[in-house]
Amino acid sequence: MGIGKFLYRMTSIGSVLSFIGMMVCVVIQVCSRFLMDNAPSWTEELSRFFFIYGVSFGLGLSFRHGTIIKLDILQRFVSKRVNDTIELFINVMIAGFGFFMTIYALRFASIGMNEKSPALEINMLFAFAAIPVMMMVIFSSALLQIIHHFKRVAA
Repeated sequence: MGIGKFLYRMTSIGSVLSFIGMMVCVVIQVCSRFLMDNAPSWTEELSRFFFIYGVSFGLGLSFRHGTIIKLDILQRFVSKRVNDTIELFINVMIAGFGFFMTIYALRFASIGMNEKSPALEINMLFAFAAIPVMMMVIFSSALLQIIHHFKRVAA
C-alpha cells in the first residue's frame, strides 16, 4: 500500500470514528436530558473533542477529493498549463504552511501536558494534539498533490 492510500485510509477511518463518537455523545446527552435529572457534563466535552478531530481528519479527505474551498475565478480564464502552474504553486504554499505550522503546533500541544480537562479529567494533550495532527495532514496531503502533479507532467 502506498503512502497516499495509507493516508487516505487513516483519514477516512479517523473521520468516521470521530463522527460516530460525536453522534453517540450527542445521543447520550439528548436522551439523558429527558430520562435523568442531571445530564452528564462529560458528553459535551467529549463530543467537542470528537468534532475537532473530525475536522482534522476531514481535511485530508477534502484534499484527496478536491473539495477544499478555493478561489478559482482566475483559473477559469487561463490555459491548462497556467492552471497547472497555479495549482502547483498553491500546493507548495499549503505544504510549506503545513510544515511550519506543524512545528509550532507541537509546541502548542505541549502546553496541554500539565492540564486536565474539566469534565473528563483527561490530559489536555489529547485535545491540543488535534492541531499538530491537522497540520501534518495538511502538509502530507499537499505534498502528495505536488508529487501527483509531477507524475502527471512526466507521463
